[in-house]
Amino acid sequence: MVRMYSVNKVKLWLPVMAFLFIHLLVLSACATSNDHRVNENKLEQEKLAERTTVLFNNEKQIIPLINLDLLKIASVNLGSGTSAVFDSMLNKYALVKRFSGADYHTDSLNLDDLIDDLKFFNTIVIQLNDESFKDPQTNHFLLDNQKNKQIIVFFEGDARNLKMLEDIYAPVIWNEKSNHSTANFAAQLVFGGVSAKAKLKNNISDRYKSGYGFETPQIRLKYTVPEDAGINSKDLKPIDAIVAEAIQGKATPGAVVMVLKDGKVIFNQAYGNHTYDTKVPTKITDIFDLASVTKISATTLAVMELYDQGKLKLDTNIGAYIPKARKTNKNE
Repeated sequence: MVRMYSVNKVKLWLPVMAFLFIHLLVLSACATSNDHRVNENKLEQEKLAERTTVLFNNEKQIIPLINLDLLKIASVNLGSGTSAVFDSMLNKYALVKRFSGADYHTDSLNLDDLIDDLKFFNTIVIQLNDESFKDPQTNHFLLDNQKNKQIIVFFEGDARNLKMLEDIYAPVIWNEKSNHSTANFAAQLVFGGVSAKAKLKNNISDRYKSGYGFETPQIRLKYTVPEDAGINSKDLKPIDAIVAEAIQGKATPGAVVMVLKDGKVIFNQAYGNHTYDTKVPTKITDIFDLASVTKISATTLAVMELYDQGKLKLDTNIGAYIPKARKTNKNE
C-alpha cells in the first residue's frame, strides 16, 4: 500500500529530517574523531612496548626468524592472558599452530602429552607469565624442548622471575607488563616486523644484569595503525565505500585491501565473500590467483608510471606509440 502525505505534513517533517541528517553527520564525525584518538593511544602504547621489551640470549641470532619455509612453528601458551593477540600476530607472518597447556589438564597438568604432540614441529614459541613458574613441570618442559628443538620464550611478568630461566639459553623476550600492545610487539619481534632496542634496567642475577639486551634489525613489514605513518585513520574510511560499491555493482564478490607506507601495514581488511552464490567470507589470509588478470594489472601499473613521467597521453591513439598498429584496425 502506498501512503500519501499532504504538503503540510511533509513541511512539518522537513525540519525533523534535517535535524536527523545533521545529527547523523555529527555522530559520524565524532566516531571518526574517536577512531583517531583511539589509534593515537594505541601508538603510544606501541612505543612504550618498544621501549620496555627486552630480548635476551640471542647470541646465535635466532631472532628474527629467517628461512620460514623450512620451519614448522608451534605456539604454546602456558599461562599468558594475551595469547589470542600474540598468536594472531604470529600468523600474519607464517603458519603457526596454537597449543594451550590448559588443554592438557587431567588431575594435574601433563606436559609430557603436550611434548608428544609437538614432535612434528621444529620451532616452538612458548608463552609464560608469573603463574607459569609455580608449576614445576614448566621448567621440565622448557629444558626438554630446548634439547631437541629451536625454542623462543615470551615471558610477561615480574623481572625477578627471570632467575627461573637461568638454564634456558634460547632467546627470551621479556616485558614486565601484560597487555595487547606488549603481545603484539613481541610477536612481531619474533619475525623482525619490529626491532629490539631495550636493555634490562636492574640487576636480577649473575646472568640477567643491568644493561643486558640484544638489538635486532627490522627485516619484515610492521603491522601498526595509520597514525604511525603520519596518516589520520579517517582518511582511509572511503576504502569501505569503494569496496562496497564494487561488490554491489558485481565487479567482485569480495576483496582484501592492504595499505602499506614506509614498510608499515596500516590497513588490512577483508570484504564480502569468495563467490556470488556462496556465503564463504573472505579472509585477509586468503590467497588470490592473479594469473588471468596479469595483462590488466601489469599494464595498468606501467601506464600509470608512464603517464606520471609525461611519456604517455591517455587521449592519444595507439598508433602514435606502436608503429605496427598504424595499418590495422587498432590504430585509433
